[in-house]
Amino acid sequence: MKHLFLLLVLLSSKEQCNQVGTLPFLSATSQTWVGGAAATRGTYYTIYLGMATGTDYTFDSLWVNNRRLPISIKRGSATSDTLVLFSNDVQGFRDPMSGRDLPAVTEAKFPIKVTAEGVLGYYHQGEHRYFPIPAFVILKPLTYE
Repeated sequence: MKHLFLLLVLLSSKEQCNQVGTLPFLSATSQTWVGGAAATRGTYYTIYLGMATGTDYTFDSLWVNNRRLPISIKRGSATSDTLVLFSNDVQGFRDPMSGRDLPAVTEAKFPIKVTAEGVLGYYHQGEHRYFPIPAFVILKPLTYE
C-alpha cells in the first residue's frame, strides 16, 4: 500500500527537472568583436526582458553555440520596465583585462531539447528553469584598436 501511495504522489506531482519557463521576452542581440589583446575576439550577447530589475528572478547561464556562458544583469542600462542581461563569450589566448590565460573552451549541449538559437537558465521561486531564445538579432561587428 505504501508503494502504491508513493507512486501516486510521484505521478501527480507537477514539478519536473529542467522545466521550460516563461519570461516576458522582448528581444536578444549578438555582436561579434575583435581587437584588444592579440588574437582576442568574442561575441556580446544581450537579452531584453519586459520586467523590472528588482524581481525575484536569478539568471545564471546562457547556452549558445554549444557553449555555456555566465550571464549577468547589465547595470545602468535597465529602465523601470526592462531588464537587460549581458554575456561576453571571450575567445583567444589572454584576458585583456587581467592578463591571465583564458580557460579552455568546453562544449555544453542545451540543457533541454529545443530548436532555438540559445537557452537562458534562471531560478524563480527556488526552481531552476530554462527559457529558449528563439533568435538573436545580429548587430554590426565591433573592432577595437
